[in-house]
Parts: sequence; structure tokens; C-alpha cells
Amino acid sequence: MKAIRIKQFGGPQVMQLTQVQVPEPKPGEVLVKNFFVGINPVDYKIREGQYPQVTTDELPLTLGREVAGLIEEVGQGVSDFKKGDRVFAMLDADGAYAEYS
Repeated sequence: MKAIRIKQFGGPQVMQLTQVQVPEPKPGEVLVKNFFVGINPVDYKIREGQYPQVTTDELPLTLGREVAGLIEEVGQGVSDFKKGDRVFAMLDADGAYAEYS
């Protein structure tokens, strides 16, 4: 799948379109096929290294905190959602600027 990721903090030039594996949902998580993503002010703060909750230890990471789409898979223990549910969410730091088909 394609994702906009950063390997270091900095300006817009640190964002790179990269090829990554489609993630498997962990227990308590769901995999969402994104149809829409938002640009949140926190995204540029993360990119610039101005968001204290995200440190260099967590790089590289995919930017994007706001997402809307369809659930493709559910992780173990997920009972409130099922494949095909339409959802929107605000994610933690690693995220929504990604697509796959």
C-alpha cells in the first residue's frame, strides 16, 4: 500500500510517498480502508517534531490523524464493529495518510 511517511522531523520536504505492507489489526484494533482523510493541525506539529507525544523513537511513521472509511478487518476481541461498517475516527500518531486497493 502507499503511505505518506516521515523518517525525520522537519518541513514539508520530509514527507515521502512510500510503499509499505498493509497492516494486520492487533487485538482491539480494526483495519480501515480509507476513503477520506483530514489534515489536522497536529499533523504538521508531529511532522516538525513539535508534538511531545511523538519522539524520534517512533519514526518512521505515517502521518494523518483523521480518517473515514470502511472496516476491512477486525482484530481479536473487537465486538462493536464488523467488516463493512462505515466509520470515522481520530487516530493516535501513526496513521491515515495511506491507501490500498
